[in-house]
Amino acid sequence: MLGGLGMRLAFSPNKKAGILSGPRIPPVVEFTTGFSNAVAEACPECAPTAMVVCNWADGGFGSVPCGTAKAKELLGMGVDVIFGAGGFTGSVGIQYAAAPKGKGGA
Repeated sequence: MLGGLGMRLAFSPNKKAGILSGPRIPPVVEFTTGFSNAVAEACPECAPTAMVVCNWADGGFGSVPCGTAKAKELLGMGVDVIFGAGGFTGSVGIQYAAAPKGKGGA
C-alpha cells in the first residue's frame, strides 16, 4: 500500500489525502493513525491528512447520506486520495468520489 500510495500522491495535483472515518472506536483509531503515518512516510511533501468523521448521531458505520456528504467535504478540501475507515459509510464515500461526474461523483 505504501508504495502505491506514495506514487499516487507524488503525482497528484494537490498532494492531499483524506480519511472518511466512522465513530472513533479503538480499531478505527488504529486504522486512521496507520494511514496518516503511511501518508507522511510515503509523501513527506504532502499536506497533513484531513479527516472527517461520521459519528453515531450521523448514522455511524451504516449511513449512505453521511458517507456521501463527508466524501463531498473531502473533495471540497482538494484531497486526491480517500481512505475509508468507516465500514459501509466509508465505502459509500469512496464509491461517490470514484463515480464519474454527473453520476453521483463530484
